[in-house]
Amino acid sequence: MAEQLELALPLKLTGRATLFLLPASTLKRARAQHKQLFIMGVDGNALTWSGRGKQPTWVAAYLSQGGQLADLDAHIHQP
Repeated sequence: MAEQLELALPLKLTGRATLFLLPASTLKRARAQHKQLFIMGVDGNALTWSGRGKQPTWVAAYLSQGGQLADLDAHIHQP
């Protein structure tokens, strides 16, 4: 009998683990402008926030569920 591994959906990734979801041009522009970037990947889509202005609803929801803002930081300026 073959066993299958099932993934729990929705698949959520946060921070640096989501960089592959961003277009190269977006990542290059953010690095060049020395911006901080907070990212959450949900089902293959990247939700981004620059950390300025009002928190998006997805950030507020993540924080209300016990998540930390540091988890969402992509650390794009570190090798």
